[in-house]
Amino acid sequence: MQDKFDVGGINRITSVKENYLAEHGFEVHNLNTAEELIIPKESMYSDKIHFHYIYKEKRDRLLAVPIIGRLLQYIYLRFCFLKVYCKVRPDIIVSTMPTLEPLAVIYLTIWIKRIIEFQGLYCGTRIGQLSRLGKWYSLTKYRICRIVSLTSREAKHVEELTGCHSLYVNNANYMRSDLQAQCIEKNVLIVSRLSYEKGIADFLPSWKRVEVSHPDWHLNIYGCGPEEARIRETIQSQGLKNVSIYPYTNDIESVYLNSSIMILPSIFEGWGLTLIESMSLGVPCVAYDCPFGPSDIIRDEEDGFLAKYLDGDDMAEKINYLIEHPDIRKQMGAKARVNVRRFDVPVIMEKWVTLFNNLKKGIFKQP
Repeated sequence: MQDKFDVGGINRITSVKENYLAEHGFEVHNLNTAEELIIPKESMYSDKIHFHYIYKEKRDRLLAVPIIGRLLQYIYLRFCFLKVYCKVRPDIIVSTMPTLEPLAVIYLTIWIKRIIEFQGLYCGTRIGQLSRLGKWYSLTKYRICRIVSLTSREAKHVEELTGCHSLYVNNANYMRSDLQAQCIEKNVLIVSRLSYEKGIADFLPSWKRVEVSHPDWHLNIYGCGPEEARIRETIQSQGLKNVSIYPYTNDIESVYLNSSIMILPSIFEGWGLTLIESMSLGVPCVAYDCPFGPSDIIRDEEDGFLAKYLDGDDMAEKINYLIEHPDIRKQMGAKARVNVRRFDVPVIMEKWVTLFNNLKKGIFKQP
């Protein structure tokens, strides 16, 4: 169950899981519950997957009905869920967000086993600062559904935050190639949604230290999002000459192969899909040791660097070190390519299959 089809990491990750299960004998249904199709589903998903839709625009039309619009929308949405469930008769429902499935529907079909994936949902939430909705879910949904986080640190944080048990399963790396970056191009890379939590605008003043020391090196940023204007303003205000922003590309592999260092200055990061993508192609990474993903991916000083949290100068220092030590840069890239194999699709999906089989037996334990 998801809320849209777009170019983001969650769609790439869910499609990998669904495709694997569909190709290995599972009957897989995908329920899109909120938004329009931003990309054609055929570009990511197996034709063995069954798709169902509850379109947002139909609910919006009901909401426009005077006086009773909100009630009509409430009834219609829950009716649509129950109609799909009666048709499909699922053994297990997996949601990518806790808000997708109405609580009333959960109670009316409480015999169905459920998992809510926390794709970094509460990484930026401190203990004691859970929202009212989060507190309500902690007393209701999170006690009925099973929570699966992305990392061991996130799982522990979720348990402390909500009082509900959480397991963890890492996201899979779907990018496998016979090609490997040579790490000789003078390009540093960011591939990311341009949003506040990615920390790009806040890091750029520290990039100036790299630009001053190595004016022939470039920082290439690939992505789009609400922070793009602020990032461009920061580039201009800091007088940065070698920073460029590009839109998403379908040929991201070529972008990685043409880079020598990948950086991730996120304030919080549930996982870090672009880290394992770049590492699988032999590009070493530098990331903040933020909550919670990068430390589960990067083996510090072996296949990349974990910079001090939100310390842009420390990150710039580590970037300069890799620039100034090409042999170490190449060695780290080669090691990264080997180390991320622990996230290969068959390895991760074996854990999901074990989790599903256990859950059908009423067992919820770390796979």
